[in-house]
Amino acid sequence: MKRFAQIEYGKAHWVFEAEEKPEFAPNIVLIDITDRPEIQEGWSYDEATGEFTEPQPSKNHVWDGNKWVIDIEQLKADKIAELADARWREETGGYVYKGHEFHSDRESQDRVFQAYMASLSDPNFAVTWKTKDGWLEMTASDFITLYNEFQTFLQGLYQKEKALQEQVEAATTIEELEAVKW
Repeated sequence: MKRFAQIEYGKAHWVFEAEEKPEFAPNIVLIDITDRPEIQEGWSYDEATGEFTEPQPSKNHVWDGNKWVIDIEQLKADKIAELADARWREETGGYVYKGHEFHSDRESQDRVFQAYMASLSDPNFAVTWKTKDGWLEMTASDFITLYNEFQTFLQGLYQKEKALQEQVEAATTIEELEAVKW
């Protein structure tokens, strides 16, 4: 019995056995792979060299000695990174205080902290502050409240990320892992 691979779009589309090479329409490419038992459907075929190559798995796969299997530990690491990114995006995407949206990127957080520290040492501290939606006159009391409320908001984001990361770490199936959402 001989083995053949039908080639479509540069891949072994169909691998089958037959006594002899069947006669098909001229546009159907069949390659004799009798001496290459490892070739499977899905392998790439280079028409110029006549070589087949095994498809490369994603980084989420490991070789178990017989076949490529999904590496749940890599999926977990990817999910944890995804959660950290979602937390960071929410943290730095802006913060609403008294109806005004403040910038909350890391540089803006530092500037609010500086104003907070100045407010602690000078109760008469007052500045004009630019928000995402305009200008505000801010007092020491405003900065102390803004800073404390933002820290509560930020701590909530980190607590959410931690709780979701614990769900990821406890997951034993891909379905459980995929159910974890920001």
